[in-house]
Amino acid sequence: MNSMDSLDHNISFTDQGMPTHQDLVVPILKAVNELGGSGKTNEVNETVLEILPEAESLLQIAFPNRPKDSVLMSRIAWGRSTAKRVGALEQPTQGMYLLTEIGEQILKLSDRDALIKVKDLDRQASRAKRKQKKLEEQNVAQVSDCLLYTSDAADERSSVD
Repeated sequence: MNSMDSLDHNISFTDQGMPTHQDLVVPILKAVNELGGSGKTNEVNETVLEILPEAESLLQIAFPNRPKDSVLMSRIAWGRSTAKRVGALEQPTQGMYLLTEIGEQILKLSDRDALIKVKDLDRQASRAKRKQKKLEEQNVAQVSDCLLYTSDAADERSSVD
């Protein structure tokens, strides 16, 4: 019986010691920094695994419905996305990551303060995204109302003729 079979699937991955995607942002930034400020996806992943304590055992934790997919590798991917969303990494081309000035500033903080900063930036990015989505929905509604009004006015003119 391997370690994946012995896991209690009623316990969350985080409760099993799996870092969250936000927890992984700082190790991802450290990995990109160790790679000279830029790195390809596989280089970043390998360096993160070298940095993380207990990476080997964490790699054994898989999704119950996808036993070949590592939860850790999925969370590292989400961590890279989070790092991009908060402005700590750039992705100029597919599979290439660059450390930004924000990322460099985060790395100057203690690990604890860096995580707090990442969570704060992530909240700000989420709020901004929700606000943008709401504005876009309002704009669509206004355009729809305008088109409806214009259509009604055209219908009235054609019925008068």
